[in-house]
Amino acid sequence: MIKHVPLVCVGGLGVHTCDWEQFRQIFSQTQPQRPFFVVERLAFDNGSSVSNRAYSDSWDTELSHLHKHIARIVDTHGSVQLLGHSMGGLLAEGFTRLYPEMVKHLILLDSASPERFSTVTYKGAPNIEKDSFLDTALRSRVVCKTFPALFSAFALARGNTLTQASTLHDIYSSKNTVSHFFTEFQQEKFWAARLAEISACHSLSVPFLILAAPGNFTSWLPSQKSWINAQRKLAEKLLNETNSLHNISNNQASVFHVIPHATHMVMLSQPAALNTFTHL
Repeated sequence: MIKHVPLVCVGGLGVHTCDWEQFRQIFSQTQPQRPFFVVERLAFDNGSSVSNRAYSDSWDTELSHLHKHIARIVDTHGSVQLLGHSMGGLLAEGFTRLYPEMVKHLILLDSASPERFSTVTYKGAPNIEKDSFLDTALRSRVVCKTFPALFSAFALARGNTLTQASTLHDIYSSKNTVSHFFTEFQQEKFWAARLAEISACHSLSVPFLILAAPGNFTSWLPSQKSWINAQRKLAEKLLNETNSLHNISNNQASVFHVIPHATHMVMLSQPAALNTFTHL
């Protein structure tokens, strides 16, 4: 029996299963034999409840959660193509370095902290119970009541449909999910530092692709140009790392691409273009 390589998507902060729907539809139409999966963060996975204390160092928690899901997929379908978006890119790369036998191909989609290899030092994760902002704001009924409406309005602005915005409103209608959103929001630099630690001990040993989003109307901004350049440098670093490995034929032209007119939410702004890069 022929097994078709599944695609597993890991979204960034505030990115959920519904955000991948337009992309999933195109993927399923053009690659109908390939299974498609989205792995949510633990706090949002089928209503899972995880305490703030347990989640204070969310990197290890989320890596373990991701491993549980991908291990099940691999048992059924074989090794996966893993697509990590934004902060999900940090998780996807870390997972691939630790469990290369489970990953056939890695895609980093506008991955967070592309400069992480040289500028971040890990000093321990923040403790949510001692953080003044979270301790004050998340105990406020005002924040918990207004955040769902604000997030759904933001979703419409970034390209979500009304139905998706309504789904996101429901997702963030509990104090637990709002709390975990702000916890992860604080931890990008800590996740980046943990990935740097893993990178020092575990080389990347699978083919990879880095996709960068220049923005639709903002590609001319210096900040956007700097972002694209950082993504390009990340591709160069990973290319140097994998060039010494056998059976990997990466080159600069094949491992880095800029998707024209794509916003950071590439799966919403340019789903068809994104799909072209997932063909194996």
